[in-house]
Amino acid sequence: MSIPLATRNFTEKIRLLWHDHHLRVIVGILLVMAIGASLAVLQQVKTERAILLAQQQLGDIQHKNLMAVAKDLEALVGKIAADKAEGVDTTTIDPQIPIIKAVLFHDQDPDKAAGLIKEVAATLETLRNQKLEADRLAADAVANQGTLNGKVSEGDTALNGVKISLLAGDTTVVSSSSGADGAYSLTTTAGSYTLVASKSGYAAYRKYNVVLVARGTVTIGISLVKAVSTGSSGTSGGSSTAHSSYQRKTITTANGSFLVDLITLDLSSGAIRVVTDTANDSDCADNCPTKSLSSFVGGSGGFAGINGTYFCPPDYASCAGQVGSFFWKVRNTRLAKTINQNNGLGENEPYLTFSSTGKPTYYSQWVNAPIGVYAGINCGPRLIEGGINVLTNSSMDDKQRTVKSNRGALGIKGQTLYAVVAKSATVPDMTSILISLGVDSALNLDGGGSSALYYNGAYKVGPGRSLPNAVIFAGG
Repeated sequence: MSIPLATRNFTEKIRLLWHDHHLRVIVGILLVMAIGASLAVLQQVKTERAILLAQQQLGDIQHKNLMAVAKDLEALVGKIAADKAEGVDTTTIDPQIPIIKAVLFHDQDPDKAAGLIKEVAATLETLRNQKLEADRLAADAVANQGTLNGKVSEGDTALNGVKISLLAGDTTVVSSSSGADGAYSLTTTAGSYTLVASKSGYAAYRKYNVVLVARGTVTIGISLVKAVSTGSSGTSGGSSTAHSSYQRKTITTANGSFLVDLITLDLSSGAIRVVTDTANDSDCADNCPTKSLSSFVGGSGGFAGINGTYFCPPDYASCAGQVGSFFWKVRNTRLAKTINQNNGLGENEPYLTFSSTGKPTYYSQWVNAPIGVYAGINCGPRLIEGGINVLTNSSMDDKQRTVKSNRGALGIKGQTLYAVVAKSATVPDMTSILISLGVDSALNLDGGGSSALYYNGAYKVGPGRSLPNAVIFAGG
């Protein structure tokens, strides 16, 4: 087979050209350039592939982080729901959940969302611990509670609507009312309390040292009696003036029945003048002057009187070095001055004052009363205020609390003044007598061997000891 002439000519030309040195150089350069361009393209493709792979790997990591935080968020929501079911108050953290979701899924910021989840989880832990502590304290309180129950009656008849209270000092701790069957029940922290029962028309009931035991029950039946008016039966040996009267009578109270000597004075007309007087004309610490009640009455032009404050009598060994002295505030009507005004004692005890026309005013504390009154006497403990028995166990000493003896008091009911001496009574007994008399307020006075009551020229009680001060009734 022969090669065509044209092909032979082209091949020859190529052979001749290849033997040309310059042409060979040019062709070599072109080949090198082509190879370099191909290598550059390959390197760029490799770089782009590496970047794409890195971006893909970073996206996978971001996605994994987001999913992990989403699981933490889901677990937090579950804990909140579980704690809420157990009574934990989560109202302060509930609004944080939508905020965390927005940061995580909208802003695509798992790190910030994780920080917020940690903060909310810490707050939830605090709330859970607070709830556990509150539950523990409540359980302890219940474990330390005692119950008082019983029934209130008048004789054999159950009394409904009687207010029953337990007092710690002067503070009401818990109160309730008796039901239709007279039953009542009170529950509070174990301890010692004063039990008080009251109902309109009945003498108030008070019982001291009622002790409740943890997890225990104490039962106390309460018997109330109707309040006794001043005109009740049992009166004997009475006498009177135009605006006053004297009676010896038996008064029945929640604490029992007591024989009392009672002067009743109508102060509304202004015809009776009340005077408070002292045997000393200035403050006195020892060997202080004293005198009989009749001398006080006669010296003030009076017709009646009652002994005054507690004082140190000469027959008390404990009164050595202060015989005849008293620390209470007494307004000396004769001198228009207050004895013991600045001695720093008795300021927080009751004070009963009278105007020149006899109008009475009761102050629960001496410090609340004006100084320049016509007459006034300060003594304690407080007995009745606002018609309520306010005597507390802590305000009395053992003798006042337990010893049956003569007891004296002044009570006010509107413009009526009662001067009372009770036989064989404690201070709580005297308070129950005054409740039965229906007084609005009352001031305790000295008792025992110092008790004295004088009316229309004769002692009804006493004369008793010689006294450093007294309350006198003049006019008539």
